[in-house]
Amino acid sequence: MSKAVLVLCGLYVAGTLLAVGLLLGLSDGHWLPTVMAFGPRWPLLLPGLVCLPLALGFKRWLMAGACALVLLLTAGPYMGLSVPFPRSQAEGAAEPKTLRIGTFNLQGRDIQEPWVETQLKAIDADVVALTECRGEQHEGDLYGYHTATVYGLCLFSRLPIKSFEARNPEDAWARSGSGVVLHAVLDHEGRDVHLVSLHLATVRGGLTSLRYLEFEGMNENIELRRWESEIARAFADERADGPLVVVGDFNMPVESEIYQRYWGDLTNSWDECGFGYGHTKRTSWFGVRIDHVLTNDAWRCHGVEVLDGSGSDHDPVVATLELLGG
Repeated sequence: MSKAVLVLCGLYVAGTLLAVGLLLGLSDGHWLPTVMAFGPRWPLLLPGLVCLPLALGFKRWLMAGACALVLLLTAGPYMGLSVPFPRSQAEGAAEPKTLRIGTFNLQGRDIQEPWVETQLKAIDADVVALTECRGEQHEGDLYGYHTATVYGLCLFSRLPIKSFEARNPEDAWARSGSGVVLHAVLDHEGRDVHLVSLHLATVRGGLTSLRYLEFEGMNENIELRRWESEIARAFADERADGPLVVVGDFNMPVESEIYQRYWGDLTNSWDECGFGYGHTKRTSWFGVRIDHVLTNDAWRCHGVEVLDGSGSDHDPVVATLELLGG
């Protein structure tokens, strides 16, 4: 029995290390790690909760230690746990001027609905970029914000909007994608701040294809999402020549190879100063972090939180950012 426990625990440790390697190395590069990235990750904890007590009970101390370490690896990097490091600040330093910038997927709601006003008041940010919102394409003021609405993206800003431009997404729509990208220049105390709001294609079509063992459908979905990130990043880089914030529903977690290739050079606010898993997309039994606030090196994150988005299957993510350089 002791040998059986040793073999069982060894298989668990090896299998978990393989799962972590697949997720971190091949997500959005191969169908299996992609399913792992967008599916529930907590079930990988369950074998460890069996193996660890068994190893301890049979006094397999080395294997018990390996099981404990693998459990920590699962609950940490595999499940996307973020633990920020404390930041030092000079004693007596003045309180920095910060901006609260957030993003929220409305799931097709009209911005004139009272629910939207309630959510904006709860978020209470200087800039809120909404995705999957309905409203006529216009510029104006609403709920005490300057607004810009186009192609299902709605920008609400307490900062003056100096200009905004949206990419025409018809080529992405023709491929059953999203490809919606908005660039706006905001005036922050005389400095231009570049904000890019986007909504990229979902993995849902690829996962549906796998249900029918149509692996080519998943490959096509991965290629579509790769292409959308490529054109979105090019659109942003061509227009943003200063402090940059990129927000929206990326429809991909940070482990995605696509995310790492096209967005990994930017700082993810949750990774920098968030604590916990930060799930922004919820189902009845698991969550995943696919909505992000990203910045270039002109910013420093002072805090980030995921708020309650009751009424949508997404939750708002809001970051408190300091613009560096005076």
